[in-house]
Amino acid sequence: MIVSDFIKRILDYGTKQYGLHYNEFVLFGVRGYSVIDGSMVKNDDKIDEYNDLIFLLGTNSIPRYYIATMDPGLTWLRKAMNPLGTARLKEGLYKYKIGIHRGHPALTQYASVTVLRYKEHTGDQPWISWKDEKPSIFQTGWFGIDIHAKGGNTAKVGVTSAGCSVIDSTWEGTVWKEFFSLLKSASHVQNFYYYAVLDQATVEKLIVSDI
Repeated sequence: MIVSDFIKRILDYGTKQYGLHYNEFVLFGVRGYSVIDGSMVKNDDKIDEYNDLIFLLGTNSIPRYYIATMDPGLTWLRKAMNPLGTARLKEGLYKYKIGIHRGHPALTQYASVTVLRYKEHTGDQPWISWKDEKPSIFQTGWFGIDIHAKGGNTAKVGVTSAGCSVIDSTWEGTVWKEFFSLLKSASHVQNFYYYAVLDQATVEKLIVSDI
């Protein structure tokens, strides 16, 4: 499916599922899909990769998408910051605002979020793909699950995300600057931005459906 057709489907999904309207900016996080030659292509959703997409839509502006990760990196899966396990955003609708992440302007929680927590593996069991993993618990609250740029120009997610969504661009990169400046330009009329998180299985259903 070409990207423009997919955008129509996620806009329709957002309205039917959550009652979203698009006179303001709305973010859609799409797990486990890449854009190749202008088409949406399912990938292997491997852990520690920038293999997700964040779409910035609405306000009659040009639709944009950004390569990202919506998942924690291998560093924190191997050594969880929380004794209950490392956080991964659960599929759903969340609210974000302009804020600060580790000294940098970014998007931070406007309201509580729900996360799935994954405990460290025992022994030498590898972390390979999210489809092979089962969460131990889910929680709703304020966990500092932000949307931000990456700290260094590294190919793997690694230490960059302990559960945050991270654009595949450094803080000084043109990709992050474009993304954040567009959102900031609307901050005088938007107190918050909706962020709809879609798992790979949901995206696949939208693409193969006959609607």
